[in-house]
Amino acid sequence: MLLVFKEDPTKFKARYIPNLNSVKYIMEEKIRKINSVIDEYFAKYPKLDRVAVKYLMKDFIKAGVYKKDYQEGLPLRNDLRDLDKAGQLILIPSLI
Repeated sequence: MLLVFKEDPTKFKARYIPNLNSVKYIMEEKIRKINSVIDEYFAKYPKLDRVAVKYLMKDFIKAGVYKKDYQEGLPLRNDLRDLDKAGQLILIPSLI
């Protein structure tokens, strides 16, 4: 199960942040929207500190990140797999 944690972004300052030019423009937009949906979710539910990604899929669809959910978050898992292969998972700092 993939979890998203509410973290303080300042914890990630010491890490290397890759150049966004190495990721396709469409992925950059998805990454921005994914981070935005996660931030909004934790702002809406401040008492939570983690959530399974499959529960965020409705919010991702509403935000226009994905058109439809398949197999409880498969579209997101596929994108995360692509980011991992490119060494770009750091762009979504709240994923663990």
